[in-house]
Amino acid sequence: METHSNSEKPIKNQLAIVTGASSGIGEALSDRLLSENWNVVGVARSPVKRPGTGFQHIQGDLGDLDQLKNTVLPRLEQIFDSRVWNRVALVNNAASTGQLRDLAQSDPEALAETLAINTVTPAALSGLLARICPVTTPLRIVNLSSGLAHFALPGCGDYCISKAGLHMLGQVFAAEQESAGVTQRAVLNFSPGTVATNMQQKLRSEQGEEFPSAGIFQSFHSEGMLVSPQAVLEPIMSFLSEDSPDAFSEFSYEVGQSDPVSY
Repeated sequence: METHSNSEKPIKNQLAIVTGASSGIGEALSDRLLSENWNVVGVARSPVKRPGTGFQHIQGDLGDLDQLKNTVLPRLEQIFDSRVWNRVALVNNAASTGQLRDLAQSDPEALAETLAINTVTPAALSGLLARICPVTTPLRIVNLSSGLAHFALPGCGDYCISKAGLHMLGQVFAAEQESAGVTQRAVLNFSPGTVATNMQQKLRSEQGEEFPSAGIFQSFHSEGMLVSPQAVLEPIMSFLSEDSPDAFSEFSYEVGQSDPVSY
């Protein structure tokens, strides 16, 4: 992937936290934010490096709540306290497909790990910023959602359940801010459609007998319905820079399209 140098322009006092920054949408978005002179903190299990001085990486397994509590959250708070920020963003992009098995074959510990990555970690990160970010500082939270938050697909129970929880998380956060009279915080529930990511590759590579819905994801690939991560970034970037968005909004791409639908 092409990376962008931010050495020619001064880094602004804008902080973006991007989970799952090592690949896919998280990687593409990190590069785009750096090119527009944001400070970016990437969170991922894998090591991540970016050129320039605007990127910091926190290596941690977001499915491990001990690591989340004892490593990721304290480090984020330390970075936040290191300077005064005039705009803050959180992009909850990291996700797990889950076990890709029917619930009858579900393992409780594996289910808990999926919920930790897809729902608990975004809730914890949102809660941290609600505590430490001044109410007068624009705070924008993007939750990477999916049509499966609203549509039950056999073999995707872990994922469907956790993404439905993430959708409600955004609504609850926005409702809490509105109730408290806070106007500078907003949440975007963003569904990117069918994007060419490692997750899509995993979904279509599963054996049909074990994962009954594998054919759907295989057809996305064979019929050319996948779009690049870079093709779906504009709604996120627009939202992050918006001065007066709704407290909660939704944006989605149709399957195989790069034309967004707002509702």
